Amino acid sequence: MTTAPKPPKRGRCKVHPQYMAHFEPRVQCEDCWNKWNRKQELKKDRTLKRRRSPAGVRELFKEAERLQSLYVRARDRACVLCHERDHLQAGHVFSRVFREIFFHPLNVHCQCAKCNHYHEADQIPYHRWFKKRYGETEFDLLYQKTNRTRKFTEEELALLIVYFRRELKELEPDQYDLFVGGCTNKVSDRIVDLIYSNQELFFGGKTP
Repeated sequence: MTTAPKPPKRGRCKVHPQYMAHFEPRVQCEDCWNKWNRKQELKKDRTLKRRRSPAGVRELFKEAERLQSLYVRARDRACVLCHERDHLQAGHVFSRVFREIFFHPLNVHCQCAKCNHYHEADQIPYHRWFKKRYGETEFDLLYQKTNRTRKFTEEELALLIVYFRRELKELEPDQYDLFVGGCTNKVSDRIVDLIYSNQELFFGGKTP
């Protein structure tokens, strides 16, 4: 003869011990349960607003970074240190945390995954190559800019995106549609809005 399972024991609310808990599996009273539900609804509302809002600085920065990596690999074609042509990446001479020179053309060069990984532990070979290629003066000027901080605006990032797209179209005309296709519709719409709302900045006041 089988017996029916016993109902779960009801304890007291952890926040209000004077009330019995009626909601499982969270041990809480009705007041705490309603507060928790309201918090969850507010989170959902904020998430929906964030998804529906136009692309901001963060999304534009990610797209500019993605296009910069494609541009650097198309420009250099091979690792600048070992001349490997497979598993290429965009390697920064100075760390990515320095936003002032994040998109600086002399700070980013093509590296294979192996050299880029080793550069994080030993920066001397990459720095030695840079000094041999561009000279001590350029290295010192680039290093001085690491002491500055910078916050990119949406207009600046849109200009960078347009620049990298133009360069990619010249370097890799056959792969251009594939490169641009990686951009989300949200970011593309925002770029178009920024360009046409700042025609003087992008086109010198002339309508394209």
